[in-house]
Amino acid sequence: MKVRFRIEWFYYSAAAAALTFSVAAVTQSQPQNERRTPPGDMVVSPYDSAIAASGVIEPSSRTLTITPDTDGIINAIMVEPGQKVTAGAALFSLDDRLHRAAVEQAMAAAARALAEIDVRQADARAAAAAAEAARSRASHLQTTVERYRPIASEAMSAEDFDKLVSDAEAAAFAFRQALHAADAADAAAAAAKEDAALAQAALAAAQVDLERTVMRAPIDATVLGVDARIGEAVRPADRAVPFVSIGDIDTLHARVEIDETQTHRFHPNASASAYLRGGNGEAIPLVFVSMEPQLKPKSAFRDGAVEYADARVLEARYRIDRTGNRQPLYVGQMLDIFITDPTAGQSNQKSDWKLRSRRDPPRLSAQGVAAQTPAQREPLDIRP
Repeated sequence: MKVRFRIEWFYYSAAAAALTFSVAAVTQSQPQNERRTPPGDMVVSPYDSAIAASGVIEPSSRTLTITPDTDGIINAIMVEPGQKVTAGAALFSLDDRLHRAAVEQAMAAAARALAEIDVRQADARAAAAAAEAARSRASHLQTTVERYRPIASEAMSAEDFDKLVSDAEAAAFAFRQALHAADAADAAAAAAKEDAALAQAALAAAQVDLERTVMRAPIDATVLGVDARIGEAVRPADRAVPFVSIGDIDTLHARVEIDETQTHRFHPNASASAYLRGGNGEAIPLVFVSMEPQLKPKSAFRDGAVEYADARVLEARYRIDRTGNRQPLYVGQMLDIFITDPTAGQSNQKSDWKLRSRRDPPRLSAQGVAAQTPAQREPLDIRP
């Protein structure tokens, strides 16, 4: 009896221990819900009725990405993030030895073409002089023939006159040949000029290719980022191309995305304010600049790729009024935007009309029904 009791007690103790171990293991495997403190105060709209939207800080010129459009190896970087540059300033450059050689070849070809023009023009002048001499001789012989023709039988023998006529005809033929030669020389000179123009165009193209090895700033701006390294290969056909991003941050803009369900409430002249996420809660006044009159898919960036959500937004741009605002603002910061709703008064009037219509319904008088008086109507319960 005692042995059986001990065996049962052992089984019960083992079962209790296994149950306790299982409960402890399950409890420890569950995630711990820690209380987290938000990075900043909750933003509350400063307006009674407003459109809530999200925005991001951008340069007034928008972010310009300067990338090369020719193959090469980066050999110099002239700027660094935060540096101010003027229009035309060099940002970074590619190895230009092949392009310099191409320019030298084009310059030699252009010089040879110009020299060929001088040769062909000299030939054309000589041919023109020869044609003029042939014309003069042919004209002189033809005049002589015409002068002696009436008295040829008396002034000279028939053989001499026939020889004179033959010489005049040969001079006229030589003149025609000289004219053809002069025309050919002129054509050759014109072709030489065209070849020289082509050589000059090839030289200009080679110089442009050489200039394209240096990436320059198109506007006065501030360097926002440098994603390029010396010795890095550049292939525009690749997806990832080294670049330098710049923008005018003397004046900052906010690019605001308004949800498609709120576009009917949006008006460009409405007041707007922005709040930095995680900021001190200070309102940043916004001034409307422009808007795109078309909705576009809302985009989100994930692992370097652009993903489009199943929603559309209206993009508007506002100028950030930094007067009196001491918060540091940086390109790319996210903003909480509130835009006043100009239709709020209309919607309130509509609600009041519905409330009045429920409180004071129209009197019934059709088909002999007596008009109701206020005393006969049931009171309206407007308790929440």
